Amino acid sequence: LESLSDSTEFDRILKNFPVATESTTTSDNKATSSINVLYLIVPTLSVAGDEASSNAIAERCRNILIPYTKALQQVQVRRVTFSFDRQTADGFDDSSPATFTYRASDYSEDSLIRSIDPSHAIHLDLARVAANFRVRTLGANHTSTSHIHLYEATPKSSALAKDRKANKSPRLFGRALSFNLDFSSSIFERILVDSLNAMDLCPENLKADNHLFINLVSDFEKVVLDPVVVEQVVVDILKRHGDRVTS
Repeated sequence: LESLSDSTEFDRILKNFPVATESTTTSDNKATSSINVLYLIVPTLSVAGDEASSNAIAERCRNILIPYTKALQQVQVRRVTFSFDRQTADGFDDSSPATFTYRASDYSEDSLIRSIDPSHAIHLDLARVAANFRVRTLGANHTSTSHIHLYEATPKSSALAKDRKANKSPRLFGRALSFNLDFSSSIFERILVDSLNAMDLCPENLKADNHLFINLVSDFEKVVLDPVVVEQVVVDILKRHGDRVTS
């Protein structure tokens, strides 16, 4: 990571991008639309699973980018993502890397999608949650069927003003992404059970007003599902696990 602080090394990386021309810049010399992305994989440094370690690494990455803000804008980089191995007390966790993403134009961290591949973030529908809640990431679990992301969400005062009787306490939001193309009753049940297990084991789970969102991500051109069949599968599985879902 220290090598990226060397301007020579970072300039060498940025030379792989074409410099914005006059036709793609505005009068104040800023790119009209940033189209490039930069992934920086750091194999020589691992990140521990605790929040303090993640915050420390995030700050180091941010400090590295600050001197290159103008240079990144000139080559139209819209986001920079740092990726590290994740280390646990038992060794390395190879289920998912620790990722930190910084967006133009000031390249500050998008902490809402920390440890999420930016290309997958859109499937989590987090913008809708952030509109009414202050959101804090609680980490992710990767299983054989899905990626389960957990968030602590505290209602914003602006949202509470619309409903005076609303619960003001934080609650848990689970976001499960499945890239399994073989949708079936058994597959959906496994996704649901894995998600409920992750939420039950979360220390921040207050057992009140929690929310679980499951997104079955697939190539819709190749996979066609009958909505009637999907509805029946979901209803049957939810009835089977009704006590856990409503508890």
